[in-house]
Amino acid sequence: MFQSEEDENQETVEDSPQTKRRKLEESSLAARTQHLSTLNNEIEQMEQELLESKHWSLTGETGSKKRERNSLLELNLDLPMSYFQSKRAVDEAIAMGTLGQDGNGGLGF
Repeated sequence: MFQSEEDENQETVEDSPQTKRRKLEESSLAARTQHLSTLNNEIEQMEQELLESKHWSLTGETGSKKRERNSLLELNLDLPMSYFQSKRAVDEAIAMGTLGQDGNGGLGF
């Protein structure tokens, strides 16, 4: 029931603000070290993913020999329809023989 003076001194030393701060710093340092280690592992994993070979459609210009057969059919290509419209108009003008007669290619522009 009664505490001796030695027990009281030990409690005050253990509970002193300096001791608490030191324990907090040690635990936060360990937490920071662990967090940095985790971040470094994530960075290494991301770098490895970036260095791996990519799908042929993500590598820029690719010839038919660098991709699988009929793999282009599986892709959804978004081409502007205006490109096809102007191409179709030129093809029609060529077919009718009116291309180049009025100076504008016979397209009425």
